[in-house]
Amino acid sequence: MTSALTDEQRAAADRWFAIECNNRGWDLVERAERSAAETEEMVIAASTAAYHWRRVGTPLNVARADMLLALALAFAGAPQASEVAARQLAFYDEAGCEDWERALAHAAVAAAARASGDDARFGEQLGLARAARNRVESDDERGIVDATLSKLG
Repeated sequence: MTSALTDEQRAAADRWFAIECNNRGWDLVERAERSAAETEEMVIAASTAAYHWRRVGTPLNVARADMLLALALAFAGAPQASEVAARQLAFYDEAGCEDWERALAHAAVAAAARASGDDARFGEQLGLARAARNRVESDDERGIVDATLSKLG
């Protein structure tokens, strides 16, 4: 079966789904409470965003999608969170990033550590996330980090 879409149309569709699912995933990750159905939707949205960013995104888009996916998996209590969190942190370690992204990258690792019961790694990564957050100059970016850190305690 052949597709009726051109390569450009497929790329545009991938980008649209990546953005829409990314936004929905973040909306659900940032909630203080989620129903079981919302938790499932959060993981599906984050996974779908990651899939589509891998098709059309830059390495930074993919790392950001992995950050969202790691948080979604961790907040859902899924064991895969640690692997995804490690992958996105490795990207930021290699590529460098702004302090707000560094803070979120460490927060994702901390969330994954908490989900797997690794209290020592949780504390270490939460401390690194807070230290990076304290270097963030932009109020908007600091607010983004604070919203995620508030979920970690």
